[in-house]
Amino acid sequence: MSFDHSFELQPQLPLQPAAASEPSPRRLTLLDLPYELRLDIYELLLLSPEPVIVSSSRRQLRVKVEPPEHQNAYLRAPRPTARTVPLTHRRPHVEVLQTCRQINREATPVLYRQNDFVVGLKLCARGENKVDPLDLATFFPSLLRRSTILQLASITFRGACLCHHWLTLAAGEGRASTGAELARVCSSQAGGNSALPDTADAREAYLMLSNGLWDLEKGLPP
Repeated sequence: MSFDHSFELQPQLPLQPAAASEPSPRRLTLLDLPYELRLDIYELLLLSPEPVIVSSSRRQLRVKVEPPEHQNAYLRAPRPTARTVPLTHRRPHVEVLQTCRQINREATPVLYRQNDFVVGLKLCARGENKVDPLDLATFFPSLLRRSTILQLASITFRGACLCHHWLTLAAGEGRASTGAELARVCSSQAGGNSALPDTADAREAYLMLSNGLWDLEKGLPP
């Protein structure tokens, strides 16, 4: 008995050694750059040619816009409804401070020493010794460590509400201060430079600034 087997033979190819895979290039990070170049980048991200606007209430400011009315009564269309639009202001790109501790440590002085800050402060009643807890919780200096407060080179407080009037005041209007002055009032050295102001110190600073702004309204010397 015979069997007829048909096989399609595949030619044997010589085995080639596997090519060594090249390592993927290392990803360059911000911290790989020279310190001087990082400082240039921080300045591009954090410096503002205009004062940095800070609203202590953290609420979005909105302004009422009245539509124009045609002077000719015969051509007047039904008056459109007034609308509100958000006020937008250029802000430094502070997100870079949240990248890592080293970048935060290097970039924080750039932000606070080289910018002018204008802070809207909701005023208390004249002579009042209490501050609304929400206003105190969002009080700008109370959100900063003592070491950061000391770096503030220029900060101006203005009496503010939900209108936009305080944003249109001339440069220099308001109660000017420095980080050193604020640190004496609203941050005790007991907790060290890394500590946030305690509630009592923040309240004292808030009332000092509020009363000072009332004095400015009355034309009294600071």
